[in-house]
Amino acid sequence: MGRGKIARAVWVGVLCAMTAAAPAHAQRCWNQTLVEAAQVKEYDVMLMVATLRCQAKGVDFSSTYNSFVLTHKPILKAVGDEMIRELNTSLGGKAALKAYDSMSVTMANKYGRGIDGLECSDFQIMLTEAQASRSTRADLLALAQRAGADPVLPAPRCAPPMQTAAATN
Repeated sequence: MGRGKIARAVWVGVLCAMTAAAPAHAQRCWNQTLVEAAQVKEYDVMLMVATLRCQAKGVDFSSTYNSFVLTHKPILKAVGDEMIRELNTSLGGKAALKAYDSMSVTMANKYGRGIDGLECSDFQIMLTEAQASRSTRADLLALAQRAGADPVLPAPRCAPPMQTAAATN
């Protein structure tokens, strides 16, 4: 075997080894639908943490939070399932559930000390409004965005789709 063939064989071996060592799941960007699912999830976590914080201060509106969760359970479950499905696609199995749990903990920690300028009475108003809202994803998303939900994502946001010249005219 000549030097060229040996070098080629070594490179093929190196490339095969690199391919075998690469993770089976590649990190993907999060599209707008996934970002919105995470915003709704963060909104729910924010309200839950506020409910617990205020309860510890003697302001108990946990029945309103529980009613909110029951009313909107299908949507809250759907956004969680959507996020887990994406994490399972990009990370797989146990890593997906670990990443989802990590996201939830990060969200809870973000609100654990409260939000500057907001008191229990403000959260109680937000929660009453959320509990009374129509049980649609769009309504919960609007409330989440109005509340400033901006979750830390496990992957970058996808670039927005480019508009064609015809669409902008």
